[in-house]
Amino acid sequence: MPSSGAPEAGAFQVWWSVFLMRMATLREFWYWQVVGWLLFPLGIAFFFKMAMAGDPGAAVYVVTGNVVMGLVINTVQMVATDLAWARQRNDLDFFATLPVSRLQLVMAFVAVAALASVPAALINLQAAAWVLEVTLTWHPVLPLIVILSVLSMAGIGVMIGVTARSGTHANLVYNVLMLVVMFLSPVLVPAERLPAVLQYTAAALPTTYAAHALREAVTSGGAVLRDVAVLAAWAAVSLWLAVSRLEWRRD
Repeated sequence: MPSSGAPEAGAFQVWWSVFLMRMATLREFWYWQVVGWLLFPLGIAFFFKMAMAGDPGAAVYVVTGNVVMGLVINTVQMVATDLAWARQRNDLDFFATLPVSRLQLVMAFVAVAALASVPAALINLQAAAWVLEVTLTWHPVLPLIVILSVLSMAGIGVMIGVTARSGTHANLVYNVLMLVVMFLSPVLVPAERLPAVLQYTAAALPTTYAAHALREAVTSGGAVLRDVAVLAAWAAVSLWLAVSRLEWRRD
């Protein structure tokens, strides 16, 4: 009689195989992504160091805001463009011939994006804190915040990728989304400095909660339960919608 753990092991092995196939696509250009994702946030940190004139409160927002952009925005971009190019190259037709579920395929794309963005974001966190002279503390819940931040809008990236006409189109949509997320949520500035209308829109965006949770986790160690709950809800709903949208093959 087969053990009860066999299906789970088989499901993981299938996902792992797809993940390794997706990782193979990064072999020739992964270092450009790492360099870009490090230099851009550090450039922002150096710019703000000159512009802020030693404002410690603003420095915390810049340090943690850079990390949120790396975790959330870069993940959305990579998932969206990878899936869009995969559709254009008919890669999804190949995956449709394999015993792979839509969820396994989506999570393989998301895991590759996370592996490329999380290390760079955490290195940037420490480096930007050094540049802006911010003292960091490390809350035990920080790894959970990082994971949920990555997943919170990953489903949006999937939906962009499966609806865009090409990788170029996906990039254009992503650029618009990045501007909306950056300017409509308090990622780099306190919420009270936003116009009244934007304070209401910010309450609906996951980046608001990712930025607040990260600030609390690396500075005061304050309460982050509400932020974690909102990020988890965003991750679950967006990924469910993304998997439902991916109609490359009915499971």
